[in-house]
Amino acid sequence: MTAGKRLCYNDACRFIGVWRSLVSRMVRDHEAAGSSPATPTIAVADCISFAAAFSFAKFVLFLTHPAASYIESNPMYWDRFLGEVYGFVRKGSGNNMEFLSMVPISAGWSGDRKYCATDKQGRKLFLRITPPEKAERAKKSFELQKRMYALGVPMCVPLECGEIEDGFYTLQSWVEGEDAEDCVQTMPTDVQYTLGFESGVILKRIHSIPAPDDAPDWETRFNAKIDRKIKGYFDCPIKFDGAEAFLDYLAQNRFLLHGRPQCFQHGDYHIGNMMIESGKLVIIDFDRFDYGDPWEEFNRIVWCAQSAPRFAAGMVDGYFDGTVPMEFWRLLALYISSNTLSSIPWAIPFGEEEVKKFIDQAAEILGWYDGMKSVIPNWYTK
Repeated sequence: MTAGKRLCYNDACRFIGVWRSLVSRMVRDHEAAGSSPATPTIAVADCISFAAAFSFAKFVLFLTHPAASYIESNPMYWDRFLGEVYGFVRKGSGNNMEFLSMVPISAGWSGDRKYCATDKQGRKLFLRITPPEKAERAKKSFELQKRMYALGVPMCVPLECGEIEDGFYTLQSWVEGEDAEDCVQTMPTDVQYTLGFESGVILKRIHSIPAPDDAPDWETRFNAKIDRKIKGYFDCPIKFDGAEAFLDYLAQNRFLLHGRPQCFQHGDYHIGNMMIESGKLVIIDFDRFDYGDPWEEFNRIVWCAQSAPRFAAGMVDGYFDGTVPMEFWRLLALYISSNTLSSIPWAIPFGEEEVKKFIDQAAEILGWYDGMKSVIPNWYTK
């Protein structure tokens, strides 16, 4: 392929991808508003009318370009540029960071400012503003979210990002759903399991993104983390009954860390960072992303097991497609032991109520594991 043809082909890919993205978004907007367009053509007409910046000449160009039929037959090209469209339209029409309303969102622990923002077209969006010192990480997170969205991870669509006077902003589609933690508990146990299974399948997809080649050795890195957490526990003025069982398990099982693979991690994957929209899970809050042992990602399953044990069991089965290796359970007990030791020192700045919550949680975990004498928690049943 010559350079000229390659340029034409790439342009066609981009414009056709933008067009399909715009169509898809408008169809979703119609459905969210309670109406369903008979054909995507209706959405296209709406798109062209609302976006003066969207060049009709380009629209015709990529619909008639010779590469169009090839791209239409390859879904990977269709989805490749999803997310560009909204930035394309907003930037072209001069609407960047101009909203009719911005309702603050107080949930979460990140320290970022978060809003439900309504733009000039009346669409709800999720706006996050990160302090300047965290801008590079926020930018990296946004790029990784685009990769995950391209893999089919159900999540807010990453639309645009950029620097502003007081930090770094990211803009994503708004999820019209319910917090999974609130509603899953009230569902029948078979539905809880099915949703948990789905969350495990999604997590496996997230973990398909590899860690950088220069990622530090996992055994060395996590052993240092264990050492810090043990020191933090002993330095903490508040102790809890049964801590010795966690300390003993850690001492006896550090060898399990040797040779563990690494990948991209969501960083806080549990039912509290999931929503349910139209009966399906949507994963949120990727700002704590990291790289590490994929199985370590399950250390937050504690929150799932407390809220809905069958959901937690489904998550494990979905990830492993029903065949769970014993080594996973041994490592999960190690990771949960490490987390539990550090939970009390972490909670102290947030007050007595948070401290009590984690002391109660430690007691519950010890019950699941029979004082760490069993490596399979009692909430896991086939």
